[in-house]
Amino acid sequence: MSEEKPSIRVVLDGVFFQLANTGIARYWRSVLAHWDPKEAGCEIFFLNRGGQIPQNCQIKLIDFEPFRYESSGEDALKCEVLCKELKADLFLSTYYTTPTETPSITIFYDMIPERMGLNLKQRPWREKRLSILHADNVLTISKSSQEDLKYYYPDHATHSTYIAYSGVEENFYPVEKEKILSFRQKYKLEKLYLLVVGTRMTGKGYKNTELIFKAMHQWKDANRYQIVCAGGLPQLETRLKRYLPDKNVLVKSFSDEELTAAYAGAHCCVYPSRYEGFGQPIVEAMKCGCPVITCFNSSLKEIGKDAVLYINPDSIIDLREKILELEEPVTRSRCIQRGFKEATSFTWENTAIQVKKAILSAVRNQTKNNPVQWHRFRTLQAELQRQSIDDESLSAFEETWLAEQKSNRNFTETEEAQLLQRFKPSLWGQAKTKSVRYLKKRAKAILRKSA
Repeated sequence: MSEEKPSIRVVLDGVFFQLANTGIARYWRSVLAHWDPKEAGCEIFFLNRGGQIPQNCQIKLIDFEPFRYESSGEDALKCEVLCKELKADLFLSTYYTTPTETPSITIFYDMIPERMGLNLKQRPWREKRLSILHADNVLTISKSSQEDLKYYYPDHATHSTYIAYSGVEENFYPVEKEKILSFRQKYKLEKLYLLVVGTRMTGKGYKNTELIFKAMHQWKDANRYQIVCAGGLPQLETRLKRYLPDKNVLVKSFSDEELTAAYAGAHCCVYPSRYEGFGQPIVEAMKCGCPVITCFNSSLKEIGKDAVLYINPDSIIDLREKILELEEPVTRSRCIQRGFKEATSFTWENTAIQVKKAILSAVRNQTKNNPVQWHRFRTLQAELQRQSIDDESLSAFEETWLAEQKSNRNFTETEEAQLLQRFKPSLWGQAKTKSVRYLKKRAKAILRKSA
């Protein structure tokens, strides 16, 4: 009788389910649904911080307090306590949380903050960097993201990295003509339509959806087309309304079944983004037999390969030409057939296999440097956060500490005390930070109430 394999105990922090219910939550929900932890020799303890958590998965739920960025140091210390209680071999977070001494894997999805010039001193992006520093292994969702890690964090890119591409659900497929006809009739889609999927407008405009509406504006062939926006805000943004009359645009949040019909019946899916960590709509479209127009950048060229048509992200003429090109039967058929072929690579089973490989590798080849110092770092960070330190001062403290660690030098107790005193906020600073946080919370509450 063979001995039962020892189980690897993994704490999976479901923090992202608390923060949002977007594509990242769907990623983990799908991975867990297609992964048998026992077969992989793993036991998964899922930290339930709230939100729409995964159902019917072979995981053990542990209720855990909600995450707050302003107390991230304390959170890391509590995660470590739990890891020790569970005798965990590994900590894996869905969104940039860490323990202190337990080995960890971090997964990052894109480099949008770095690429778009966002304020990297803001707490979410600081925690992203700290999670990369703490990690034994790193998971990315594309080769492009893996290369971005090396470019933006060269000092931290010495980890073993694994690519766990996103998968596509089986319910995305080339549906029957009857279902397409029914979908068109339901939404009164009498013309050829361009499908736009997901968020349309972002702070830095990297989604580039405005290009589509500009291309339609005052184009002699525009009256032959409609635009269908799937997902995103429930109303078309004012900035986009000025280009086209409402009758030519449908904005709707579809079920997966209807979205599949929307893909299958579209003239094309237009995805002119300037940067993506993956590009889920491209794969969904290809799997449904929908031609794709996108841009030759980041992960989009990696996912689309030769199955899509590429445009200059600043050229409305280029986009118009590609829209017309897809009316040619040969071009259209070529894109559809190549799309079917490329889409077969992106399955949740393959994603789960790569996650499993990263876990096993991290447990076998731990590269942790001085976990005790990580514990001290988070302890001091927590103390400063309890005193309502502002983000800029906290970032300066972290950089000072990390610079010493990089030179393989540890602070003495006296130096730690001096460091705390140096960055300790004044009473005025504490009051100001608390006021700003209160006003931000009130603003968010008002926005939620009015939505």
